Amino acid sequence: VILVTDNVMQQRNFETRGINKPTDILSFPFLNCEKPGILEKPQFDIPDYYNLGDVIVDVPYVMRRCQEDYDYYEGDECSNESDSDRD
Repeated sequence: VILVTDNVMQQRNFETRGINKPTDILSFPFLNCEKPGILEKPQFDIPDYYNLGDVIVDVPYVMRRCQEDYDYYEGDECSNESDSDRD
C-alpha cells in the first residue's frame, strides 16, 4: 500500500489511465491474470514473498470523500429525525 497526495495521484492516474485528475485508489497487479480470479503461477515458491500487487491511495482525496459522505448522511438522518425520536 502506497499513500500519496493529490498531485502524485493525478500524475500517476494520467500516466496509467490518461485521466488528468486525482482519484481515490489505483491498483496494479503483480502477476498477470490467466483468467478472472486466477493468477499466473509465481516464478518462485517462497510464500512469504507472494505479492498481489500495489495499491495506491490518495489520502487527502479519500478524506474529502469521507467528509462528503458523512455530511450527506448526517444531514439526511438529522432531517428525518423528529424530536420524539431523540428521546
